[in-house]
Amino acid sequence: MPKSVSIKEMIDVIGEEAVQKLIDNFAGRTCYFKKDPNAIEFPDQESKERFARNAFYSGALSVPEIADYLKLSVDHVRKLINKK
Repeated sequence: MPKSVSIKEMIDVIGEEAVQKLIDNFAGRTCYFKKDPNAIEFPDQESKERFARNAFYSGALSVPEIADYLKLSVDHVRKLINKK
């Protein structure tokens, strides 16, 4: 599988209008798409940490459940939850 995507491939997937918007806004810049399925849900580390804290303190998920969801170790999740 090639490392880059052609304009035609992008048009086939998201349409010409969306591709034109990308070109208009980001021409000349590099864009990387993570393979991580949570990349849109957690676009940055802060949002992932906020999710972990909220899920834990609300009682919605246990530490092991949060670790499974975020694909992190239980130890790491505990550190996120206790982070000041």
